[in-house]
Amino acid sequence: MDKIKSSYEIAMERAKKLSEEDENEGSGRKLEVREELKPLMTKYFREEIDANELWEELKEKDKNYLAQAQEMIVESLGLRTNEKAFSKRKEGILAIENLKEQPSSSIVEQILAKINELQSRYKDKRESMEKSFEERMEQQAEMQMKPVQTDDGRTVMKLDSGIDEESRKQMKQQLTQLEEQSEQMFNSLIEDLKDNF
Repeated sequence: MDKIKSSYEIAMERAKKLSEEDENEGSGRKLEVREELKPLMTKYFREEIDANELWEELKEKDKNYLAQAQEMIVESLGLRTNEKAFSKRKEGILAIENLKEQPSSSIVEQILAKINELQSRYKDKRESMEKSFEERMEQQAEMQMKPVQTDDGRTVMKLDSGIDEESRKQMKQQLTQLEEQSEQMFNSLIEDLKDNF
């Protein structure tokens, strides 16, 4: 199974990727703002400060800082972000949104609710598919118990490991399809969210 990365690792990878893109586009100011925000956002992601303290640190900053801070938080979200981490990210995004001259808090909250709902549906569907697959594999394994003659002449039942490879491929394909569809919807919602910063 793939290594599950922490939200912090994901955020830092995305920030690095965006930094590289910014360098290529020559957008020095955006990169400069992100570099200045990194220590503060690192504290936030490591839970050294909460949303209120984040708000305090950013209350004197201009809209570019606020938008970049929000984007850095959004970039730390993923399809598999757990409920606690999602809630913390949401608090931070909304705290920063409230610092703006014209906040779009209700729109941002609606999009965040859709993202959370998508994450829940994805998790439930994936767990359901994995459980169904495990049950099928167990049934196939039970059906493949075969009598085998041992060297000492006894007959014992042996589990034949010939689990249907086609079933494995089919399950993997279904999981991949679920992941791709969910990622596509997730990315669309993330872009909608960023457009409202």
